[in-house]
Amino acid sequence: MKGLGTPRTGWRRELGPFIAETRYMLDLFKGNKLVLSGSIIALAIIALAGIGPYIVDPKIAGRVDLANRLKAPSQGYVFGTDENGRDILSMMLLALRLDISATLIIVAGSLAIGLLLGAFAGFIGGKVDEALMRITDIFLAFPTLILALAVAAVLGRNLNNLILTLLIVNWPGYTRLLRGQVLAEKEKLYVEALRSLGIARKRIILRHIIPNTIYPVIVAATLDLGGILITFAALGFLGFGAGPFEPELGRMVAIGSGHLTIAPWLITFPGLMIVFTSLAFNLMGDGLRDILDPRLRR
Repeated sequence: MKGLGTPRTGWRRELGPFIAETRYMLDLFKGNKLVLSGSIIALAIIALAGIGPYIVDPKIAGRVDLANRLKAPSQGYVFGTDENGRDILSMMLLALRLDISATLIIVAGSLAIGLLLGAFAGFIGGKVDEALMRITDIFLAFPTLILALAVAAVLGRNLNNLILTLLIVNWPGYTRLLRGQVLAEKEKLYVEALRSLGIARKRIILRHIIPNTIYPVIVAATLDLGGILITFAALGFLGFGAGPFEPELGRMVAIGSGHLTIAPWLITFPGLMIVFTSLAFNLMGDGLRDILDPRLRR
């Protein structure tokens, strides 16, 4: 019977520090009310984007009703109607799903590419590292929005091309970040000590190097959510994303800007949704940075 209890005790001993560290990080997270509020709002917005199409019928929401065009906010239309008589609230719920989904796809894709190329460049080094970094520097030399405009103009004006555009211009930051972290970490004395003890390279990378280099990338990705959302909406405002009858927050702001004096609600509510969502993502990123970076926990 003792033999049966030994592995369980070993697992508890192994997981003990991890559990204690997780509890400590949760306490830090709950102690920052501003960050906690931002995270709750961000998760609520993501959940709302997920259930939006189940609350609103896209066919009914997109139906043109000229008899009710440009209706001010009222009991029947909480956020008013647009120039085609469509309910702004219903259109925003559908647009939110599109914008959030596109933002998550762009950040996840850019992060995957950046992690792969950054780790490859950092571990291999030499000419491979030099070539990848020169390509990365070319992308980073241009402002993101300007480069995105140029790439979007070449690829064409549709939603898929816009997502591809932001993937193309967003991966270099993650590549540069992780490559620098890996280069700095693999040269530390404790890594040399582990190698001298005969520890397998895979174990060193997974248990020591990656845990010590991943938090800046996670924080950067979380903070990027807000920036990508704004960039996606800005390019949609300029007509590079969704079509004129497809619900998208940037496109809704563009349509509302043409009726600013007579129907300000067309631009107010979609604009506020973009601002609050981006702010919530930024607050969540700040919280993760404070929690995952031991130097900032004090």
